[in-house]
Amino acid sequence: MGSFANPLLIPSSFAQCVGVCLIAFKTIFGVPEHNHDGDTLTLRTPNGVINIRLHGIDAPELSEAYGVQSQEYLRTITAGQKLRCEPVGAHTSYTRIVARCFLEDGREINQLMVEGGLALDCKRYSHGYYAKFEQSWARKRLTQKGYCHE
Repeated sequence: MGSFANPLLIPSSFAQCVGVCLIAFKTIFGVPEHNHDGDTLTLRTPNGVINIRLHGIDAPELSEAYGVQSQEYLRTITAGQKLRCEPVGAHTSYTRIVARCFLEDGREINQLMVEGGLALDCKRYSHGYYAKFEQSWARKRLTQKGYCHE
């Protein structure tokens, strides 16, 4: 995941800047177009397609145990919704905006993924915020990535 520490979000190329710099600190509204896994999705916005990495959580990769279930759960809870995503001032090395995202009714998607037992708190980035929403059994069945530890 590795957040980009520079608050100015200086891109490595002009092409990255066109897609990232203009919206890095603005609220993003869009509809889900594709869920890559349980913590990354693509939104269709009025300004084009934007890749979003859900802030502070760690969901399994598709090749890992529960990866497909995590992707499906994210797809289920976001289907037919217009999402609101609040960037946290960082992007990943994959040119994804890191954000907290919300459903139309105000529920936070990041939190729902953890409450549903299909993602874990990523303490390194959340500072432990989502840990209180974790299911006790989730840590036993999901594998946490090393970068999530402080």
